[in-house]
Amino acid sequence: MRKIRIFQDDAYISLDFLDKDAQVIKIENHIEGDNFSGMTMHTNTGLKRIIVETPPIMQNNAIEDELNDFFEAVSGNSSVTVTIQDGYRALHLAQLIQEKIDEA
Repeated sequence: MRKIRIFQDDAYISLDFLDKDAQVIKIENHIEGDNFSGMTMHTNTGLKRIIVETPPIMQNNAIEDELNDFFEAVSGNSSVTVTIQDGYRALHLAQLIQEKIDEA
């Protein structure tokens, strides 16, 4: 299983990296008079509507894409997609996250 699940106050996001599937479930305020035909629920803050979305996922092989990108860059046919600065920022962010986890 290669899934990540993200919980927010008004949404649940499920990403399945193995099956290349995504699902977004959102809770929004129900607007009186609109033609919403989905599921609604009563809460202590009023009527809410539940919206389920399955965004389209591009079917690709990430490792193959990375190798092709690398080949094109070293062949001089194109510039790299991810720069060393991008890598540095990603590493720095990961370190900040690890520090916050260690503080907890």
